[in-house]
Amino acid sequence: MEPRLYEGDRVFIDLRYTVPSPEGIFALWDGYGVVVKRVEIVRGSDPLRVRIISANASYTPYEVALDDIKIIGRYAGRFTAN
Repeated sequence: MEPRLYEGDRVFIDLRYTVPSPEGIFALWDGYGVVVKRVEIVRGSDPLRVRIISANASYTPYEVALDDIKIIGRYAGRFTAN
């Protein structure tokens, strides 16, 4: 998520928010690992799909069914040693 988050940052995740409404930055399990990404709802999709977007332009956004990921919680802040 560079330039928003950097390697070594510690993030604070609010575990109360496990649904991407309102849209925003979430920690989630994407089937490969835990990532912190922007999550947007794909309007009009049935079943519900979400778009997963990195702040780093080197990573292409992708869409998945909401049921194929597990949202751990909403990003609440970070602590950095840099």
